[in-house]
Amino acid sequence: MSLTAEVAVIGAGPAGLAAALALERLGIAVAMVSPPYDAARVATDGRTTALIGPSVELLKNLGVWQRCAVDAAPLNAVRIADDREAMVRAPEVVFDACELGLESF
Repeated sequence: MSLTAEVAVIGAGPAGLAAALALERLGIAVAMVSPPYDAARVATDGRTTALIGPSVELLKNLGVWQRCAVDAAPLNAVRIADDREAMVRAPEVVFDACELGLESF
């Protein structure tokens, strides 16, 4: 089988999917290269994706945010902690959206 595309997007994570969709909306032929979808692996992955304002705006402009919003929750604070078992560790830092006058990041 032969496939012709102007752009190849490598990876079907959040960034790759958004890039492929945006390029397709511009009329650019896109090929997405990614391992096959494995529902069992995805179900046990456990990772999350944090999206800040501009990323949400991009998804709204692409017309897909409504489908994502059902599983979304506001990001009100970000905590950075040094969880190494070292003798000297960096102090924990918390960034709170309300400190910037925002409801969420």
